[in-house]
Amino acid sequence: MMKQPNILNRFIDLISRIFGPVIPSLTAAGVLKGLLALAQATGVLKTEYGTYQVLNALADGFFYYLPVFLAYSGATAFGANPYTGAAIALALLYPDLTRIFTEQVPLSFLKLPVVPVTYASSILPILLSMALLGKVEPWLKHRMPELIRVFAVPLCAGLIVFPATLLIFGPIGAVIGAMLANLYQWLYAISPMAAGVVMGAGIQPMVICGFHWSIFPICLENINRFGEDTLMPLLSVGIYAQAGAAFAVMLWAKDKKQKTTSLSAGITALFGTTEPALFGFNIPLKKPFLAALIGAGIGGGVVGFSHATAKAFVFPNIVTLPVFMGEGFGLFVLGNVLALVLAFGLTLLMMRHQTQED
Repeated sequence: MMKQPNILNRFIDLISRIFGPVIPSLTAAGVLKGLLALAQATGVLKTEYGTYQVLNALADGFFYYLPVFLAYSGATAFGANPYTGAAIALALLYPDLTRIFTEQVPLSFLKLPVVPVTYASSILPILLSMALLGKVEPWLKHRMPELIRVFAVPLCAGLIVFPATLLIFGPIGAVIGAMLANLYQWLYAISPMAAGVVMGAGIQPMVICGFHWSIFPICLENINRFGEDTLMPLLSVGIYAQAGAAFAVMLWAKDKKQKTTSLSAGITALFGTTEPALFGFNIPLKKPFLAALIGAGIGGGVVGFSHATAKAFVFPNIVTLPVFMGEGFGLFVLGNVLALVLAFGLTLLMMRHQTQED
């Protein structure tokens, strides 16, 4: 009797099917964002230049509309109509709805309050909605007359799934994000080093579900109120750890295409975009992801001990290092290098052991 795959393997397979088709474009957008950050840091381009704005639209546009791409591949993975899925994602990003959420204008649906949530670049709400769509569509198809099925199924599915996303799935992400923020503040008050371990190891799992977008407003508020932020330095180690794991996969891989794409994913991670490394290699191969978590946790402890701060809001990456200069900068750099080296070394050890077992 064939052994059924366990829940973890099924989850990883599902993640691979959803993110796999998106990885090439995600990597390209990440590389472009990194190059633009480098050009801005070196003074080659300024944000007010037309050239910068045009290229930034190409890079940022993909990340802003990431839920649309994930809706298409996610609906396909869950056995639903990908165009219906994309329509639901686009509705979440509709300009008037985005404006209402941004301006905190009260909104209700059938007298039920709609919680304002930022859906741009989010992951978890759209994946949950596609999972629901995968259940709703087949149910509707079996109950709709064939004569009206072609338009009635997507119409009714949208009328069920879209409100459910606004009323349930979006707020779930917001609540979890708030809980994570409170956990960080509590931990940092007790021990910056412990906060570094938890946030260092925890930030990339948050990226998987899109919870990391709930963390950044805390960083902004800290900078606005105190002129510096202690959270952003702790988030940086996860980036370098994922890069280190991807570089190790590049050395371990036998396939030339896998070598090339894992190298690109590692470089992209150094510039602050870890999704290609996460979903392209580290999570599907499991051991690189585990190695990166260990490396990020240990490196995060060092960064927390350093008491390093960010003087402006940036997405941590190799280009934005100057923002973290000041007290504890040396230990901050050491913690990030340690995260990368440990993730790299542990990945090679784990993958070599796996190869010997195979």
